[in-house]
Amino acid sequence: MTRKGFWCGLSFLLGLFAANMLHISLWWIFAVSAVLISAVFSAVLKSIRTYLITCAAFFVLGTVYCAVYTYQVRDRILSCDGKELTIKGTVDESEYIGHGQGYLTVKGDVKGHSTKVTFLVSEDEFHYYDDVEVTGKVTAVKDTYSFSAQEYYSAHGVFIKGDGVASVKPLGTNSNPVFREIRNYSDKTFNTIISYSQEKYGGFLAAMLCGDKSCIEPADKAMLYRSGIGHIFAVSGIHLVIITSLLSSLLRRAVKNRRIRAVILIGVTWAFAVFAGLSISVTRSAIMLSIVCLGEISLRQGDSANSLGIAGFVICLAQPYCITSPSFLLSFLSAFAAGVAAPIICKRLHNAGSFSKRFDAVIYSFTVSTFIAPVLLVCFGGFSAVAPLLNILLIPLCTISLSLCFFTAVTGCLPFIAKPLLHFASLFLKPVFAVVEFVSKSSVLYIKGSGVVPFIVISAVAASAILVIIFSRKAFSAFITMLIASLAFVLFSNIYMLISYSDVQVYMFCEKKNATAVVVRADKAIVFDLHSSAKHISAVMRVLDKYGVSSVDALFIKDEPYYTAGVYSSKLYPHAERIYSHTELALETENTAELGNETVNVGGMMVSKYDNGFELVIDNNTYKLFQDSFYINDEKYKNEQQGICFSVKDNKVRRLDHELGITNYSW
Repeated sequence: MTRKGFWCGLSFLLGLFAANMLHISLWWIFAVSAVLISAVFSAVLKSIRTYLITCAAFFVLGTVYCAVYTYQVRDRILSCDGKELTIKGTVDESEYIGHGQGYLTVKGDVKGHSTKVTFLVSEDEFHYYDDVEVTGKVTAVKDTYSFSAQEYYSAHGVFIKGDGVASVKPLGTNSNPVFREIRNYSDKTFNTIISYSQEKYGGFLAAMLCGDKSCIEPADKAMLYRSGIGHIFAVSGIHLVIITSLLSSLLRRAVKNRRIRAVILIGVTWAFAVFAGLSISVTRSAIMLSIVCLGEISLRQGDSANSLGIAGFVICLAQPYCITSPSFLLSFLSAFAAGVAAPIICKRLHNAGSFSKRFDAVIYSFTVSTFIAPVLLVCFGGFSAVAPLLNILLIPLCTISLSLCFFTAVTGCLPFIAKPLLHFASLFLKPVFAVVEFVSKSSVLYIKGSGVVPFIVISAVAASAILVIIFSRKAFSAFITMLIASLAFVLFSNIYMLISYSDVQVYMFCEKKNATAVVVRADKAIVFDLHSSAKHISAVMRVLDKYGVSSVDALFIKDEPYYTAGVYSSKLYPHAERIYSHTELALETENTAELGNETVNVGGMMVSKYDNGFELVIDNNTYKLFQDSFYINDEKYKNEQQGICFSVKDNKVRRLDHELGITNYSW
C-alpha cells in the first residue's frame, strides 16, 4: 500500500467531517455503513482490498473519535456553564483595555481536559507562559449577530469564557521561558514594522510576518479577500515555505552536512510557527516541513501527499472540530492542490511534450484557486475569477516584501537597518494595492451566490475543469479549459444575480434602543443606521458577504452622522457610494447629504424620512424602519432585543435571536 499516510489521514478526516457536519449522535451509522461498504467492495475488488479495509478502519476511527471527544471533552467542559471555577494554568494571551483592566487568556485543565479560557481581570502585569491561578465565573461561548463564536472557538478547542471580573493569583513561575522570549520578540518585531513602514502598509507587512492583523482596517481586509490575494496577508503555509527556503539557501553554503541542516530547519520551522501564533495553516505547514526534514535525516524521499495526510491527522487529533473550520479546509485543500494535484497535471503535460515548465506557475495557480473556490463561496460569500492571474503577478512582489521584513527580524530590528528595509518593503506593496483596488471594484469578476444551487454548479464546473486538464495532455486544451471555466464562473454568477433580483432580503439587528437594518437585492444593498453609531457593523458585513454584495448604493444615518459615517468608511466594504443623514449636517462633505423631505431613488428602491426613522418602498411592499420596531405594509414587529429577517421570496419574517443562519466566517 503506497502513500499510507495520505489515505489513512484522509479517511480519518472524512470520518470526522461526516460526524461533525451531520448529527453527532448518528456517528455509529456512519461507522457501520463504512464497515459494510468496505466489506462488500473488498470481496469484489480484491486488487485494492488493503486500501478499502484500511480506509474504512480510519473512517470509523474518525467518527468514533468525534463522538468520544464531543461527549467526554466538549460536553464535560460545557457542564461548567454558569459556575465559578478555579483554573491553574499558563498565560496564553494578555491584552490591556484601559482603566486598570484587561483580558487574560489562560490555558489550563477544566474537568480533566486542557482548554483555553479568557477572563476579564483587574491586573495587567502578565507575561507569556506565566503560571497563574484564576478564579471566576464562566459561561458557554455563544454566537452573536456579529460573529459565529461557537464555530470559530470550537475549532480551537475553546467552549467557555469568563463572565465578569475574575481574580488572579500569580504563582511566580514560568512554564516555558523559551517560547516566552520568541513571542516577546514577535511583539517587538510587530511594533518595529508598524513604526518604520509607510502608514498605509505597516499593518499588512506586520500581518504577513507576525500573524497579527489588528492594524488592518476591516474594509481593507475585505477588499484583499475579494480580489483573491487576502491569504498573502494572513500568515499561512506559503509564508513558512518562503522563509524556510530563504534560510535553507543560506544553510547550504554554511553547513555541508544535510542531516545537521535538517535539524536546524526543524528548529527554525517550529520557532517561526510559535512566532506567528501557531495558526492552523502554519501548524499544518510546520508538520509537513518537519516530516520532509526527517526524511532528509533518514535518507528517505519526502512525499507531499503522505506528509499532508499525517499533518491533517495530527491537527484534527488534537482539535477535532477544526475539520469544519475554513482555515483548515482552505489550508488542506490548497496544500493538496499545490503539492499533489498540480504536480500530476504538470507531469502529464510535460510527458506529452506539449508544455513548457515556464508555464507551471499558471497551472499551479489555477489548480489551487479551483480547489478552494467552493469553500470560499460557502464560507466567504464568493471568490475572484481573476485570482489565479493576480496570484501569479502579485505574489512575487509580496514575497520580496516578506523577505525584507524577515531580514528586519533576523537583524535584531535595529532601527538603522529596519528603516530602509521596511521602506523598500512598502514600495513593493504599492503596485499590489493599486491592482487590488482596481480589480475589487469590478462586480462582474467577483463570483457570488448564496444557497445550494451556486455551490453545486461552481463545484461541478471546478471538478470538470480539473479532470479535463488532467486527461487532455495538451497545453492548448489546458489553457482553453481554464479560460472556459473562468468564463463559466462569471456567466453563471451574473445570471444568478439577475434571476435573484426579485428576491429582497431585509435584516434588522437590535440592541436596547438602537438598531441597524440591511436591505439586499441581488448583489446590491442599502444600510440604515438607526441610532446605533455603527455598533452592528460586523453583522452588516456578514450579510454583505453572505450574498456577495458588490455595491452598497447608500447608507442612511439617523444620528451622529460624522462619527458614524467615519466608522463605516473605515470598516464597511464595499464602501457606501452615497451617505444620507436624517439630521442636519454642520458641514457638507464628499458623498454626504442631508435627507430632507424628498424621496430618494436608490437602485429602484424609494427611501424617505418617516418620523424618527425611514420609510422604504420596494415594488409593492412598504417598510418602516425604527430603532425599536419594524413595519411591513403596516404590520408591526417589535424588536425586543432580537434580530429580524424578512424574505420577499417566501413572504416570511424570522427571528434571528443572534444566530443569523449565516455560515461565513470573519477573517
